[in-house]
Amino acid sequence: MAPKNYVAVVALTIGLAACSSDRMTTRALPGGPRFASNLVEDSKGRLLFSELKSGSIRRYNTKGSLEPDPLAILDVFTQGERGVLGMALDKKDNIFVSYTIADASIGSLRLVVDQVGSDGSLSRVWDGPPSTEADTGGRIQFTEDGLLAVAIGSGRLPKVAKTSAGKPTFSGPDTAGVRFPDDAKYDEFLGSIVTIDADGDADQTAVVVTK
Repeated sequence: MAPKNYVAVVALTIGLAACSSDRMTTRALPGGPRFASNLVEDSKGRLLFSELKSGSIRRYNTKGSLEPDPLAILDVFTQGERGVLGMALDKKDNIFVSYTIADASIGSLRLVVDQVGSDGSLSRVWDGPPSTEADTGGRIQFTEDGLLAVAIGSGRLPKVAKTSAGKPTFSGPDTAGVRFPDDAKYDEFLGSIVTIDADGDADQTAVVVTK
């Protein structure tokens, strides 16, 4: 049986191979990350990765040593194909992450985008559409003109149980295909790539650029 950190080691090994300038070399990095879901390199040659389910954002220094403390720990909702789904750096090495949360304001499980501060603080960049049990999407990347592109999956929105007072709860499983009354405003995002302003407010309107 493969060790639990097998996937992460493979991903980090591939990353190091791709970063080699003169010839391809590979080596496994120490530290045992748990299910690395994203891997990016900053302008100083350091490798940053996220852990899908724990919400940790970690970094290896240029000598290949894992820094002892996470850069940030996100409060993620991880049921199904959810967790930390995307990570990107802007030209100043500012860190942006997309991940799923339980959001009572919409009575659903939402995909959001945050900027990670140097002190580990989080600033909401975009409150995205509700997430789904499968096919939420969530990959992010900066465009040439500095906008942040977000891939939205084609999965239908989840069913969330509600108490007698009408408040949402998040303990039950999702049911594919069950719709909320206000779902129509999210329909245009399904299966699309949208762009947002990385310096914008959380309630900014995303622009659909491709379906």
